[in-house]
Amino acid sequence: MNKRHALGAAFMCAMTLTSLPSLAQIAPDGVQRYFRSGERPIQNVKVSNRYPKKDFNVTVKIQQEFNKNMPDARTEDTSDFLMAPNVFPLRAQENRLIRLVYTKPLDNEEKVYRVTFHPKAIEIIDNEVTDKIAFGLDLLQTTGMLVLVSPKNPSPKFRWERDETGITIINEGNTSVDFMRVKDFCESGKPKDPECKLLLPGRVYPGQTRKFDYPGNLPIKEWYYRIYDQIQPPISISAYNQ
Repeated sequence: MNKRHALGAAFMCAMTLTSLPSLAQIAPDGVQRYFRSGERPIQNVKVSNRYPKKDFNVTVKIQQEFNKNMPDARTEDTSDFLMAPNVFPLRAQENRLIRLVYTKPLDNEEKVYRVTFHPKAIEIIDNEVTDKIAFGLDLLQTTGMLVLVSPKNPSPKFRWERDETGITIINEGNTSVDFMRVKDFCESGKPKDPECKLLLPGRVYPGQTRKFDYPGNLPIKEWYYRIYDQIQPPISISAYNQ
């Protein structure tokens, strides 16, 4: 095999490895966490290694996200949390509890953070941990979770505007509003008909607006939303009238 073919084969192999679902099997128990006013600023997170024969060293990194979902969005390293431990070995099919502690006082703004878990292949021999270099393992995808810290005095508030193409949510409060999926709306009553429409879910952060595509001639009878992990009473929105 010549050098070009060898490089091509290695590239294809790497692409295959990164697309395998098993490569995302170093993961926390859940993709979202909420630190709410009036609750203890401490949570335990279970991190699992679902690989049957692979051991890893996991490094935890925490960044704060600013202006999320906006053109000027950015992230910065932060010391607002303590993660204990923040580096730990995780053997094949092992679970480990780590503690996430928010160290800052709450103010009147919601804070958004991203906690990521970065696995690196290791070899454990006689209880000694040694870095292990193996083709493809350095291509492992990191996994993570979104962490929202509520304001000291949460005040959810939003309004909506509607036109012929969709519904725009304007968040005027100081907490995120997480709109849930609306099942297929079918005028004929038959869910498999091609005219069935689906309203996709989405989160609207404080001070932001978000448009949800939905035909203006269709009403929404029950649109549920969450404030953090608490489901709120549904809203109803009539069809658009010019």
